[in-house]
Amino acid sequence: MQKTEEQKQQVENEAAKFDGPKVPFDLVPYDALWEITRVFRYGKHKYEARNWEAKSPFRRGRLFAACCRHLFAYWMGEDRDPESGYLHLAHAGCMLLMLLAYVLRGMGEDDRLTIDTSGLDSFMSETEKKIVNE
Repeated sequence: MQKTEEQKQQVENEAAKFDGPKVPFDLVPYDALWEITRVFRYGKHKYEARNWEAKSPFRRGRLFAACCRHLFAYWMGEDRDPESGYLHLAHAGCMLLMLLAYVLRGMGEDDRLTIDTSGLDSFMSETEKKIVNE
């Protein structure tokens, strides 16, 4: 994306600051993160603060399934979780952050299915082959 003349001038007028390898937190959508944080607060009151980090953490599949349920509820037209009143997408974001934390920290049982998908394309119907080749 090219900068406009006004943007170039603004950059020229700013003091030099080398942020190269620093994490650019200014790129985070804070409004969305705010909603996810509200779901974490709801969980703190419903269960216990940070209970998902317990000594015996959840199976990763449990977090994935909860994330999917909220995504599917949203996709089928329901914006808000009926129990909490918070957005389904915020609940899904909450579950996804927990799952990501589990992966980064090596927590929870990795119970993903291992399925060999290498031969799936050979089972395409003639109609699918026409669609793919268009």
